[in-house]
Amino acid sequence: MDLLEDPSPLELPDLDPQGEAHAGIFETAPMLYLREHLVRERLLKGLPPQRISFSQFGGAGSFRELGNGLGYTGDPSRATAEIGGRIIEHYADRFKGLILRHVRGEDVYDSLRFSGF
Repeated sequence: MDLLEDPSPLELPDLDPQGEAHAGIFETAPMLYLREHLVRERLLKGLPPQRISFSQFGGAGSFRELGNGLGYTGDPSRATAEIGGRIIEHYADRFKGLILRHVRGEDVYDSLRFSGF
């Protein structure tokens, strides 16, 4: 969730987190990096951005009900394996520190809790 608030650690200045929530660039890119064969890349480039604000989620029963009915928000068409690698490395580094703090006996509960909505 931190990259949706501030994607600057990825050092990709034109990466826009606006409207990203489900199956957009922040979820599709890691899939391209980790399991490219599971992504239908030929379909990605034709998907128009669906910038959905979090306030629009309230009345929806599923992601399919939002935007164009395809079940994604944001812009998966810009996803690449390179971006996915940067996202994976970011979270690997972030969680490594969290795990080490926990093993040392520190209370990490507040770091795991998310209440941003």
